[in-house]
Amino acid sequence: MNTIFRRFRPLIFTSVLLMIVNQSYAQIVFQPVAVTGFNQDVVAEAGKPGALDGTSCALDASNHSIYSVSFANEYQLGGNFSAGVWMPPSLGGDPAGGLPDNGVISKGRYNFQLADYSGNNALIVSNLTGTVPIAVASGTLTFATPSNNIYYSVACFSAELQTTLKATFNFSDGTTATTATSSIPDWFSNTGFDVLVGPMGWIARTSPTLLHAGAASLIQISDSIRTDIASNSDLYAWNIMVPCASQGKFVKSITFACTGGSFGSNYRAVIMGISSAGTASTPVVSTSNIPARCGNKNGIAEVAYSSGGYKPVTFSWDSLKVTGATASGLPAGIYKCTVTDSNKCTTIVADTIVAVTAPAITVTSSAASVCAGTQVTFTATPDQNVPLEYAWNPGGATGDTLRVTPSSSGAYTVTAQDVWGCTSTASAAVAVTPDATATFTAPQAICSNSSATVTYTGDANSTATFDWNGFAGATVESGSGAGPYTIDFSQPGTYNLILSVSENGCTVIDSMPITVGGTASAPVVVTQTVTTSSVTFTWQSVPGATGYQVSINGGAYVDPSSGATGTTQVVTGLDPNTNVTISVIALGGNSCGVSTAGTDAAKTFDDAIFIPSAFTPNGDGKNDVFNVYSNQASAIELKIFNQWGQLIYSTTNLKDGWDGTFKGRVQPSGVYIYTAKITLLDGTQSTRKGPISLVR
Repeated sequence: MNTIFRRFRPLIFTSVLLMIVNQSYAQIVFQPVAVTGFNQDVVAEAGKPGALDGTSCALDASNHSIYSVSFANEYQLGGNFSAGVWMPPSLGGDPAGGLPDNGVISKGRYNFQLADYSGNNALIVSNLTGTVPIAVASGTLTFATPSNNIYYSVACFSAELQTTLKATFNFSDGTTATTATSSIPDWFSNTGFDVLVGPMGWIARTSPTLLHAGAASLIQISDSIRTDIASNSDLYAWNIMVPCASQGKFVKSITFACTGGSFGSNYRAVIMGISSAGTASTPVVSTSNIPARCGNKNGIAEVAYSSGGYKPVTFSWDSLKVTGATASGLPAGIYKCTVTDSNKCTTIVADTIVAVTAPAITVTSSAASVCAGTQVTFTATPDQNVPLEYAWNPGGATGDTLRVTPSSSGAYTVTAQDVWGCTSTASAAVAVTPDATATFTAPQAICSNSSATVTYTGDANSTATFDWNGFAGATVESGSGAGPYTIDFSQPGTYNLILSVSENGCTVIDSMPITVGGTASAPVVVTQTVTTSSVTFTWQSVPGATGYQVSINGGAYVDPSSGATGTTQVVTGLDPNTNVTISVIALGGNSCGVSTAGTDAAKTFDDAIFIPSAFTPNGDGKNDVFNVYSNQASAIELKIFNQWGQLIYSTTNLKDGWDGTFKGRVQPSGVYIYTAKITLLDGTQSTRKGPISLVR
């Protein structure tokens, strides 16, 4: 059940205040309640048995009464003596129980405080008031302080067999509530009530008698004495509860009324105290449900008891013959659940199961007919504003929008699923008009001021429109429509020829790059590395160049040591302090021409100091850092200044060099000034300064 609720997210969640008292009598502890309204004194607490200390009434026709522990101990009531005989403690009589002297009864979960024994301490109730003059047909015990408890225990018994009583609760708001009647058992024959205390009495007052006082003589006693004592004379706990509808109100009094009994015309109930326990509470009971989904009978309703009150509670769903907190397999409708506590108090809560189906979907497209290669947008619109998940076919996209570029005509279908798993589908079609092709041929490399032929190779018919977009600025020597065309470019460079072909309202475009050669730019040559026996020169690639040749010290032009298309020349086998010059030319595309020479010069190390005149920090791993080179230096102080005289780099580390940046920012190509204070191994110092070219 919990898994289903997490998956489907219930639509309805209602909180209902429900008064629940779910605690059986066996679980509660009763505490004394102070009351007034007793009409008889029935407890003998001092004096001789016959006198009964002025007790104002007998409990039945046999003059039976009850007594305190002190009374019993003083006169040693009980023992195995002949009828009509009693014995003082000095002669060895046995105790015979009695009520606690202070009136406090604590037995298990019951706690009572009986009224003072010196005054009225019992309410005697009987509807036989003609034959039981000490009784009232109904009597009320009033609480000293109104109580909002719901359980009450009455300390009572019936004198002579059973007496039937009903209790009526009188509330502070002026209302009343009556409990069901109960038969109070005879104090000598319990029939299932909890016993609070016993034995506690049955003393019969008779004529004066002699007491045997040992073997020597008999002693005359002037007062009447007991003739019998019952060992099972008990006081019971009668437990009653405030009716469910009135729980939570304050009880100010309880009225007890006799409705009948047994034992002829002599039954009566004796009520001696009240205790109470438990308060009503209003915990929250929540209802939640899952609707009947997708046209099926699969709704689920649930009632959950969360907190407060007492437990356990039971659940019964009206008309479903379902017990428990959950009812499932339900069609749409209203369902009622009766929640019952352990005291049989009930509350009815209702839950409404609704029927849900997936919304109807409408699919629209941005165009009903498009040219090939044109994007179309399909949009799914539900007729209800509810969360949905979408799946498109073809396309495999999700979401309520599909953007496609169809290559052929066809329909696109969307399936929408709601949070309950219900689905609906819808489709829309698009017609695709096939495009003509716009392919053409042209030489990909030509020289400037040379003719080139461009030929259309597509499948467009004679009614198509051809737009060559000005041939990227070339001069058109001949041709019209689909061509072929003769064109030439006056300037070297790379040009992109574009052809647009329009047919049946659709346009298709194709393009082709053409490289036009010319005299290449002169390479920028820099000295990369110098040793005592070699010099390495390097240069950047020249746009449009098809290769390079080099001349060393005015010699013949040959391919560089790095190959015909390479950009590095290494001159080796040199003596120290040898001057080397290099000239580098770039060869034009398609033999369109060669560039003027780029030159540089260097001198091999004299085993002391070499400072290059330029460097190329372009990240190609060649001559990227400006350094001062020397195999005789022991220390250096190198500084670089820009054209405004601003210091932009300095170091004292022989291995460090300038990478062409200042504060992390790349510096532009140009001439910079360096100063270098160099200390050689022999201790001599040399200061050098001059320009350094930064080439990017």
